[in-house]
Amino acid sequence: MDKWLEKLQVLLAKMKDDGQLAAENVELVDANIAEIAKATAVLGEAFGDGLQWSDITVLGEVVSPLMVLAANFDKAGEDKKAFVVDVVWLVYRTIDTWPDGKRNNINLPFVIGPLERRIERAVIAFAAGMAVDALYKRMKSDGEV
Repeated sequence: MDKWLEKLQVLLAKMKDDGQLAAENVELVDANIAEIAKATAVLGEAFGDGLQWSDITVLGEVVSPLMVLAANFDKAGEDKKAFVVDVVWLVYRTIDTWPDGKRNNINLPFVIGPLERRIERAVIAFAAGMAVDALYKRMKSDGEV
C-alpha cells in the first residue's frame, strides 16, 4: 500500500507539471491522496494484465468511494464528477507506467505515442463518467452522496 501511495504521489506531481489534471483537482487529490490510494488499490489488479473492455467494470468498485469522498467537497455536481474522472485517470496512468513512471504497460495495438494516450484518456473519461452517472441516483437515494 505504501508503494502504491508513493507512486500516486509521484505521478500526481508529474501530471500537475504537464497540465494533465485540472489545477483545482490537483490540490484536492493531494490533500486526500491517502484515502484515494486506499480506495483505488483494486484497480491495479484489473488493469495489471492490460486494458480489456471487461476491466472497465472494475471502475464501479472505485468510483463509488471516490464519489463519497467528493460529496464532502464544497463544489458543484459537475465539478465533483470531474474530480472523480481525474482521479480515475491518475490511477490508470499510475498502473500504465508502473513501476518507474515511464513504461507503457497497457499497450493498445496499432496505436502509438500521443494518439494512444488520447484514446486511453477518452475511454477512461467516458467509462468513469458513465459510472458516476449510473451510481449517482442510487447513492443519492441511499444518502451516500
